[in-house]
Amino acid sequence: MKKKSKYNRGTRHEDYWLFGGVDRTTKQWFGVVTFGDRTKPTLLALIKKHIRPGTHIISDKFGSHVSTNEQHTLANNDLLAGMRYTHSWVNHSENFVNPRNGAHTQQIEGVWEVRIKQYIKAMRGVRKERIPAFLDEYLWRSWYFASGAKGKKYFKGLILGIRHKYGQ
Repeated sequence: MKKKSKYNRGTRHEDYWLFGGVDRTTKQWFGVVTFGDRTKPTLLALIKKHIRPGTHIISDKFGSHVSTNEQHTLANNDLLAGMRYTHSWVNHSENFVNPRNGAHTQQIEGVWEVRIKQYIKAMRGVRKERIPAFLDEYLWRSWYFASGAKGKKYFKGLILGIRHKYGQ
């Protein structure tokens, strides 16, 4: 994700990368922000930390995810050995949905475009250093309070969110 200046004027902004995913069964999603570093080792570390072993991963065909050789994917990467991931991807320069296997990234992109970016725009932006905390709060609210919980459920959601973020 890159914040663009209009007409190439104004302050240049450092790129940041939102790495996220959606559980297509529960519809819960997560997002992690990393600044500047979009390398394969960074991506693989995020996958190991945030995605359960045995998960089927669907992504776009970004250089950190898939090489030009279609046999070299996240599923058979040496750094993820033993994690039992499977991997499908879509090449957005050709299709929005992979015609061979139906893979698409529309769900997570919709979450980012419709929910997060609109909320950031309504607040007239978020300072770069506050993006991770903003994302944590947004995730916390969407995971634990989407059902209109009240009272003890709010507190339980807060405790679960802290445990999820910082471990037990």
